[in-house]
Amino acid sequence: MADAFHLASYPAIAAGLVTLAAAHTKLKDRSAVLDAWIVAVAATLVLWLVLVTASPIDSGMTSLQRGFATAYLGGDVLLLALAVRLLFALRTRTVAMLLLFGSIAVMLVSDVLYAIDDQRLDPAGGGAARACVLVAYSLAGMAGLHHSIADHVEPARPLG
Repeated sequence: MADAFHLASYPAIAAGLVTLAAAHTKLKDRSAVLDAWIVAVAATLVLWLVLVTASPIDSGMTSLQRGFATAYLGGDVLLLALAVRLLFALRTRTVAMLLLFGSIAVMLVSDVLYAIDDQRLDPAGGGAARACVLVAYSLAGMAGLHHSIADHVEPARPLG
């Protein structure tokens, strides 16, 4: 059940990254999009080789566990591609953006660690992965609270 809630956060994070990237780019900035796709395809290949083909066919994982593992892989690749797109769109890299990129990178590492623990079927494992999740959310929170985030968002217009 926790996996479903965690995976539900991926579209919200993706929407935030798309919104930030749209605020910093021209409508047709194809080079940044192409760069993001290149990184996403390379990351997909590496993650697929490490996580999917390295696991034995009958690892004891249920179909639901395999489905969640695949969804995490897809979500991570999506967030990585959008983060790279934003990285190439930014003219200046502020502390808030570096914290945000660090958060996404640590989230990717935590999902890889969780996948490795799932392949080992180690119920006692996962301590490092849980710590990475806490670090990732802490970094995201610090990015949102840092004063340099104001350089990337427009103030809300008053209603009326």
